[in-house]
Order: sequence, then structure tokens, then C-alpha cells
Amino acid sequence: MTSPHSIVRFVGLDPRAFFAPLPAPPDTADATVALWAGIGPADLDEQREAVRAEIGDTVDEVLSDPRLAAAAHSLPIRTGQRVVVLGDSISAEAGSWADLLAEVLHRLRPGATLLNWSLAGRTTAETVAALAPVVAHRPDWVITMIGTNDVRRHGVGSGVRMASSSAIAHARDALRERLHTETAAQLITLTPPPINPATVAANRSTGVWWELADIAEAVEAALVDDPTAIDVHATVSTGPDFWGADGIHPTRTGQRAILTAVLDGFRRPRWPGPPVS
Repeated sequence: MTSPHSIVRFVGLDPRAFFAPLPAPPDTADATVALWAGIGPADLDEQREAVRAEIGDTVDEVLSDPRLAAAAHSLPIRTGQRVVVLGDSISAEAGSWADLLAEVLHRLRPGATLLNWSLAGRTTAETVAALAPVVAHRPDWVITMIGTNDVRRHGVGSGVRMASSSAIAHARDALRERLHTETAAQLITLTPPPINPATVAANRSTGVWWELADIAEAVEAALVDDPTAIDVHATVSTGPDFWGADGIHPTRTGQRAILTAVLDGFRRPRWPGPPVS
């Protein structure tokens, strides 16, 4: 049975992206999440506060590391700037690396904001179709970590993939073109993180699964689209505690590792202007 805690994590701390595709008034989002989780509004607030406390503890740990603290302080995102994250469930879930980055910005860049417009299951093509609120937000930075669901397979036997290689390339081109044309944002590409090889066979038996070679293709598509991408897939530190049971979604430890890879990636000499301390 799905627990209230897992539902709150799945929807994310900010439910706007989750409910945007649905014909429901925005002000009913919290009530709907509470109803779905089988809890009251006060319990929903309590669940979210527990996640926020976890985020705070994780960021405390990150900033207590001198190397990571230096990387965080040197982020080129300026005070007062608007950041948008585009991704799938790896970024959308409450307590994700995106939420951790938002907390880092809250502490080190007063007035900077992060809108997490990620959604579970989202492909690159679906992201292109969901950009209207992002454009209206007038972001200064757009960070994308998308592609895992482009290569998601369905079917125990056939394993039909969501998108072909050419379709993935076309969707990435469309995403970049639309963001360049309709926003003035600095675009940052992150490659998708690894999956756990040990869970591929078990996931296939459920009819929804990923192949290692497909994930490698999704990573390559991101690097071809943006040769200056932060290669999370190649640089993130993984271990037995990186993934949850499905071998796809990171644990708290895994999300911290992704944040570490992102902070280290930002330190590469490719960003405009001097670092901000």
C-alpha cells in the first residue's frame, strides 16, 4: 500500500508542475494531495516539514565539507536571479537534488529563487510542450536533467522504447531552440544519472524497464546536444545506497551525490563572469 509519505515525496514540495497538465484549479492542489494521501491538511504540512528538515540536514552536511562549500559559494547564480529546473521524477520528488540546490541558494544567494518544473515520467518532448509557464517565469537560468524516460521501455517481451534516437535528437533540438528563442536564460544541461545494473532484469519483469545501453544513449544525446554539459552520469559517486529498491530513483544519499556532482560541474571554467562569493 502506498504511504502518505511516499505520495508527498512523489508529488514534490511544490505541486504546481504536477497539477499543471490537469483541468483543476491551482488552489485545489494541496487539498487534492491530502485527499490522495488519506491525510488532513495539517498532516500534509507535517509531512512536508519533515522533508524540509531532511533537506536542511543534508545541506548542512554538504556545506560542512570545505570543498563542497567552496563550490557552493562560487556558484555563478546571482542574488535575486530566477532558476528553473526541468526534469523527471529524479528531480521532481521531494528532497531531490533540485530541492537541495534550492536550499543552497536560499542560504547563499538571498532573493534567488528556484522553480522546480519537473514531473514524474516526463520525456524531453513532453517537456517542450510544458514550457509556457517556464517562459512566463522569465528565468535567468534553466537547468535540465532529462532523458531517462526517453529511453524507458514498456512490455515484458517486446520492450518498446518511448522514443527513437532521431526523435530524442529532434526533441532536444526543439527544447533548446524554444528556450533560446523565448527566454534570455543561461541553459545548463545535466546528463541523466546511472541506473543500478542489478535491477534491470527485475524491472523488465514488471513491463516498465530501462537498458544500460539505452541510458548510455540518452547520456550521449545530452552531450551531443550540449558539449559543455555537466556529465552527472560520469562523475556522480554511486554505491549500494545510491538507489532505492527500483534501481532508478536515488535515495537521500543518491540525491546528495547528484548535488555534489552538480556543484563540482559548475566550477568548470565555462560560466560567464567571475564567481560570486
